[in-house]
Amino acid sequence: LSSLLDLPRDEDWPFSFMLMTAERRDSPSRMLSVVIVDDESVARARLRRLLSDEPDMEIVAECENGRDAVNTILERTPDLVFLDIEMPELSGFEVLRALPEETMPAFVFVTAFNSYALEAFAVDALDYLLKPFDAERFQVTVRRARERLSARGNQEELLSAIREISETQRDIRAA
Repeated sequence: LSSLLDLPRDEDWPFSFMLMTAERRDSPSRMLSVVIVDDESVARARLRRLLSDEPDMEIVAECENGRDAVNTILERTPDLVFLDIEMPELSGFEVLRALPEETMPAFVFVTAFNSYALEAFAVDALDYLLKPFDAERFQVTVRRARERLSARGNQEELLSAIREISETQRDIRAA
């Protein structure tokens, strides 16, 4: 700890970082980009309608098959994907296997089949919406998404701060 206290302060840096993080917690959340993937147009329309009531969520694309989903997710890098499982060309699970782990968005499976639930959570699905679902159940999913994405953002900020402190310490030792 004493070595941290001896670090030169660049505009009171980590203290300004802590203040910035606290301010962000108190401010409205950032806009979350969303992709909807479902081969059924009625299902996409329902998700679109429910998401339209969420002021911090923006639908950036919709896909009706797994192959388009992979390309769109790689191109748009959304925060959140609502993903059907049984679709033409690639299943929801095949879509996930085709994505690089380091760019994997948070995802929610949306399906009419309960038989995939265990597999869904084994691949770290944020949630599993079983069709037909009501608005209240959808709100639970949206709340989970916000919490996980907020935690992911906080974790990335902390890792960045740790890297910056480490680099500063290396520079000091080298001097």
